[in-house]
Amino acid sequence: MEINKFLKIGLFVISTSILFTACANKANVKNVKKVDQAKVKTINDILNESNGSFDYDANQKLYKNKSTKVEATNNLSTELGKLCSDNKGKFVSMNYYINKNYVNSYPNNKASVCEVNNEAYFITHQANTNDNIYYSVSIDEKAKKIYQNFKNHQFEITPAVKEDTQTVIKERQEIIRREASREQKTKLLFNKKDQKSMTFFDSWRYSGKEALCSKKCTDLNKRSTGYSTLKEAVNSNWQFVSKTEEIEEAIDDSCTCSGYSVLVKKLSTESK
Repeated sequence: MEINKFLKIGLFVISTSILFTACANKANVKNVKKVDQAKVKTINDILNESNGSFDYDANQKLYKNKSTKVEATNNLSTELGKLCSDNKGKFVSMNYYINKNYVNSYPNNKASVCEVNNEAYFITHQANTNDNIYYSVSIDEKAKKIYQNFKNHQFEITPAVKEDTQTVIKERQEIIRREASREQKTKLLFNKKDQKSMTFFDSWRYSGKEALCSKKCTDLNKRSTGYSTLKEAVNSNWQFVSKTEEIEEAIDDSCTCSGYSVLVKKLSTESK
């Protein structure tokens, strides 16, 4: 009887130990899985990290990397590549550009899409100029849908982008031509006492920094007339005759100058 009693107690202890060990191992496996899952970042984690690497462009609904240094951009590209891989995705190169400002401003553009299960997870756009690299990321649902249509129906977007770029180039060439014409007039301005036309920009529309746009408009006045304002010209012995027309001129995508042309007459020193 005593032997049977000890055997029963022994079996109970052994079975309890085995059951406890199995439960503990199962709990550990669950914890390991949870830890592994926690290590996988999402695109939102990277875009909203506390170091504030991105600025959000509300107009284009995309995130722009603040740093344009090659090293910083390469590190970001590597991080996004790992993110795509960790989420079981793959990068697809595509001529689908999300940042139109890049296309209009920089000659070298390339775009990639991280696809997960053949669906766009996020879209990247990189532009190069000299030693700077500009980088944008989009997670906008509308942009993703446009990309899917582009991919599924093989829409040809690249020619439209090229056409936009050519239009911008022509506009800038026209601006340069007008500036050269005004500068040529300026050379004659100080040699004759007849009436002359001067153009002054005194207001502006801008996106970004106002001070930068105002300086561009003021510099344009200086280059074309020799003076920053009409008041400066009058103080330098030019007499205002009449206002001839209102003028508006786009300097670039972020700044448009508005002003007027006037007729002025050079006064002799004695008549001032």
